[in-house]
Amino acid sequence: MIFSRLRSAIREQNWFGVLLEIAIVVLGVAIGFQVTSWGQARADRRAEHIYLRQLAADLSATEMTIASVDRQLAPSEAAARQLYDQFRSGNPLPTDSILVLISRSTVLLDLNPILGTTEALVATGDLALIRNDSLRAAIPYYLEQQRSLKEMRAAVSQSLWEAVQRLGEQVDMADADAALTAAGGVVLVPRPQAAFDATGAATTSPFPLDARQFLADADNYHAVYWLHHMKIQAAMLRDAVLDLAQNLHRQVEAEL
Repeated sequence: MIFSRLRSAIREQNWFGVLLEIAIVVLGVAIGFQVTSWGQARADRRAEHIYLRQLAADLSATEMTIASVDRQLAPSEAAARQLYDQFRSGNPLPTDSILVLISRSTVLLDLNPILGTTEALVATGDLALIRNDSLRAAIPYYLEQQRSLKEMRAAVSQSLWEAVQRLGEQVDMADADAALTAAGGVVLVPRPQAAFDATGAATTSPFPLDARQFLADADNYHAVYWLHHMKIQAAMLRDAVLDLAQNLHRQVEAEL
């Protein structure tokens, strides 16, 4: 209808009418673009809010995971420290107590921070939806740092496993776990039980432990030292993971 009126105005040389019809067309297009832009902006804000809520949930879950791992590993870290101190003690603990410390100290756990939302934001390009410049820069930094810490934790975990294996060559872990159970403790990580001979009959402990002999062995000292040292490193890395998560969490909550 607009174009028919425009043609009619041109035929009649009604230039005012021509300008009016053109103005109506241009205004209509401008309003259409504005409505579309407004709708897209609202959709972007909804998407940003969803991402921020998901990111906050991921960070909360990561913080709770670290707290849980810290609680579970606290007895193991304390036992590793006590076992290490025994090598310098002039009055060593009884054999059963040493076995309990060995069983507790060889518990290994790791954590996996939840990175799904940060990975999605970076991989899809939706990071541009985040309006706050500081937060937009902090998200890929967080992801990069967490990936770097994951590599470091993997190296520490490998060192811890090697230290446990070295101890397992000197100590029957089944005996150690039995001592822990007898002392009222709980064995968190199942281990192989007593060895069996060719007939299927259970054999005696392959490494009967004598506390003084154990503590006088240099190989045992190095294995326990490495275990204690790596547990300290693992705890420091967990603290670094937690600091990153808490810092980003504060920035995200400020935008919600």
